[in-house]
Amino acid sequence: MKSHARMVGLAMLLNLAFWAWFWGDLWRHTREYTDRTPKFEETLPVYKFGGQALPLEAERSSMSFSAMLLVQRPAFFMVGQIANAMTSGSWEQRIGGLSIGAFVLIGTTLLSFVQWAAVVLLLAWAVSFGDRLGFRLMLTL
Repeated sequence: MKSHARMVGLAMLLNLAFWAWFWGDLWRHTREYTDRTPKFEETLPVYKFGGQALPLEAERSSMSFSAMLLVQRPAFFMVGQIANAMTSGSWEQRIGGLSIGAFVLIGTTLLSFVQWAAVVLLLAWAVSFGDRLGFRLMLTL
C-alpha cells in the first residue's frame, strides 16, 4: 500500500511538471486580443484569457497543445462534454474574463490529476490481482 501511495505521488508530480510546461508554453504563444466581430470566414481564437488569446495558428502548431490533446485526452473530452452540455454557445464566448475554452483547459488541468491517480491505482490493482492468480506480470510496482 505504501508503494501505491508513492506511485500516485510520482504520477502527480509528473502531471504537475507536464502542466507547468504546458501553461508556460501556452502563455508564451498568447497574443494581445480584444473581442471583435469576425470578418468574413475568419476563425476567432477559442482560448482567451483576459486581454490575451491563443491564436489558432499557435494552437495548431504548438507541441505542448498537441501533447496535451494526446496525454490528457480523457480529461479533456469529459470537461469538453460538460462545457457543451452546460453552455449553448461556442467555446470562444466569454464568461467573465475567460472564454469557455479557457475554462475547459483549466478544468482539464484539474481533472487530469484524478485521471492519472486512477490510472496508477488501476495498474496497481491489475498487478496485484494477477499476482494472486499466479500470473507474473511484467509490470511491478
